[in-house]
Amino acid sequence: MSPAPTTRPLRDLGWAVSIVAMLGMFWTVVEPRPETRQNERHLEARVLLLLDRYEHPDGVSIELPRIEVADWDGAGVATASCSDWRIRVRPGAVSSLPDGALDELLAHELAHLLVCAEEGRRAAHDTEWWRMYRRIYTIG
Repeated sequence: MSPAPTTRPLRDLGWAVSIVAMLGMFWTVVEPRPETRQNERHLEARVLLLLDRYEHPDGVSIELPRIEVADWDGAGVATASCSDWRIRVRPGAVSSLPDGALDELLAHELAHLLVCAEEGRRAAHDTEWWRMYRRIYTIG
C-alpha cells in the first residue's frame, strides 16, 4: 500500500508566487503586426470559400478554423492542428504564392481538419483525406 500523498500549505509556496510575480513584470503581450493580421483575414476569407463547398454528412455546422500566419519549428509551408482547430501558414508563403496556389494549400490543410471532424482522427494523405480534398478543392 502506498503512502497517502502529502500536500504543502500555500505559505510554503511563497517562493513560487514571488518568482511568478517577478516574471510577470517582464511579460508583455505582443500584438501581431498589422500586415500579419491583414494576411490572416485574407486567408480566412479564402478558407470560408472552401468551407462553402463542404457539407458535413450529419448536417453539423463546421466553424472556421483559427488561421495564423507564423513561423514554427519543423518542416512545411503550412500545417493543420485538429486539437486546437487551427491552420498555420508561413509568412513567406502568403507573400509569395498567388491566390490559386494559396487556395490549394489551404484546401490541403482544411482537408486534414475536416477528416478530423468527420472521423475523429487526423488523416495522413490516406483515401479519406484525398476524398475530402477533392470535395472541397476542384479546379474549373
